[in-house]
Amino acid sequence: VISEAMFEKNILRSDEKRREGDAMLKKISERSGRLFDSIKSTGEDQEAARSELLKLVPKVAKIFEDNGLPYTRHDLVCMLKLMDTDGSGTINRAEFIRGVLQIAEEVRPVLIMELHYDSLAYFKR
Repeated sequence: VISEAMFEKNILRSDEKRREGDAMLKKISERSGRLFDSIKSTGEDQEAARSELLKLVPKVAKIFEDNGLPYTRHDLVCMLKLMDTDGSGTINRAEFIRGVLQIAEEVRPVLIMELHYDSLAYFKR
């Protein structure tokens, strides 16, 4: 009986933690999107040069700090080099948000699979 109650408590705690994490990621996604929208983008796909996005690194760092997430400036700068998943030479809004979220989520098995898929799609071109 006691272990059953403990098991249920653990499940509830785990569910609560997952919901909090999902809410935090949604908030980070929204703030990242607004950040991207605040810079100069070009073309039909509204893409931005890395040099423009480098100006956002302190603001992205603030997002991480506000959410208590670990990061290094090096990670954020490197993220900009890796965000261009379509190989266009520029970064669109979706690529930017996805890059920020990938650092926020840290390393997960699904992230590794996404990166593998992206690299396969890139090299098939």
